[in-house]
Amino acid sequence: MHELFRNNENKENYLIEVRNIVGQIVYEERIDNYSGKLIKKINMSEQNKGVYFISIASSLGTKTKKIVIY
Repeated sequence: MHELFRNNENKENYLIEVRNIVGQIVYEERIDNYSGKLIKKINMSEQNKGVYFISIASSLGTKTKKIVIY
């Protein structure tokens, strides 16, 4: 289980994506008009071992985190 955290006082639209090492999207979720503390848990137990990139994008920018599943 991997956790994303974002805190924003203004309403924002968010796009959460998880991509594998070759760039294929293995998880995607849109969250519209959200304000406050956003904590999102993503279950990666069904994914193969390897390197993945989790990103969260809004009008404030994009943050990407690399994770490795053993």
